[in-house]
Amino acid sequence: LCISGVGFSPQWEGVGRSLVVVDLNKDGVMDPIGRTRRVGTRDQVNIAAIDGKSGKLLWEGAKLGTYIGSYQGKLSAIGTKLLFGSAHGEVRAFTLDGGKALWQVPVGDKVKRFCRPSKAGTVIVETIDGKLQPLRLDSGARAGAPTRGRCEPLPHDRHDSAAILQPLRFRPRTAGMVGSKAYRLGAKGPVVV
Repeated sequence: LCISGVGFSPQWEGVGRSLVVVDLNKDGVMDPIGRTRRVGTRDQVNIAAIDGKSGKLLWEGAKLGTYIGSYQGKLSAIGTKLLFGSAHGEVRAFTLDGGKALWQVPVGDKVKRFCRPSKAGTVIVETIDGKLQPLRLDSGARAGAPTRGRCEPLPHDRHDSAAILQPLRFRPRTAGMVGSKAYRLGAKGPVVV
């Protein structure tokens, strides 16, 4: 996906089902949130949202870093926040309505995934060492001691996510684009190539 009219045409960065979906503008159609990448004189990856109905860029938010520094991380949405868990052992939070950076905290190890919390206003971060660390969504502060146990994962923007994309068996023709996979966004939503 190339997005025109923004800087020097960022491209959608990712593989497979590389997006999170949220109805950002409350129009009944899910809107993809993921990452854009600019290559050329610089290598920069940002978070971005696209209108699911029109395909137009809703917003391009904060910089996540370079491709090398950010591609192993995972992006999830919970409540009014976007969370990015990095391979460098940190969690960053952004606003869901524009991708503005809010806070950043170390969690000690590579983030494996985000888990559904049992308490409102929090999120559970699972690191690759198996620890479950509760964080407050408003500040990133610890919301309890790390534990071990079962994680009910939140959907995220990498290929092994449980996003609500339904694989299609056909590839629709898309002018000016070569697409290898096609999905339907939700049960009756638009096609994503």
